[in-house]
Amino acid sequence: MASSTMLSMPATTPEEHRERIESFLERAAKILSMSAAQRQDLATLGSTVRVFGRLGDPVMDMQREHLPEEEIMAIAGLIRPLTLSREPVEISNVFASIGYLTQSAPPEMKQAIRSYKKIALARMAGWRWRFMTSSDNEPNGLTDREIAECWMYANLVHADLERRRRIQHVPEGERYLAATVWVSDCVLVTRAVQQLIFDLRRVSLL
Repeated sequence: MASSTMLSMPATTPEEHRERIESFLERAAKILSMSAAQRQDLATLGSTVRVFGRLGDPVMDMQREHLPEEEIMAIAGLIRPLTLSREPVEISNVFASIGYLTQSAPPEMKQAIRSYKKIALARMAGWRWRFMTSSDNEPNGLTDREIAECWMYANLVHADLERRRRIQHVPEGERYLAATVWVSDCVLVTRAVQQLIFDLRRVSLL
């Protein structure tokens, strides 16, 4: 395998693009082997509201479930490079390598790949809800993606005091819900891109 220094450089040759794709596939296999990624309910976990109540009782209890903290911590570190533009396995960089290696593909296939890329990047960047806080510094509240990012940098990557301050008024459960949805979307994209690569190889386009 090429050294991490080489892989951090922009890919310019077919061999370097293939190495980038191999690096992604190795990381994808690790991500998809984690217990969080194998949950059957991962696609809806964190974003689905369950309502509990008794017939005739006007009071209802609404609950959302999230991944256990230890499962989030275990998989988040593996996922993070897929979101960083400087990393060779970042999703748009992987699609750049796919595009480079499929230049001779039929036009409809190249259009399909571009559509896959658009959907994947939108899923990685998208957000589901906005949480309003009591902080004057966040008058517009925080999206679930912003909460997940702040949680990750404040607790997983390093003790980022600025990001810790931004979510100090966000309940712990809301942080884990946001992190769960982020994990879910990243796992979904990882699995889809992995399958795309396998399919392209099956028809000898990669």
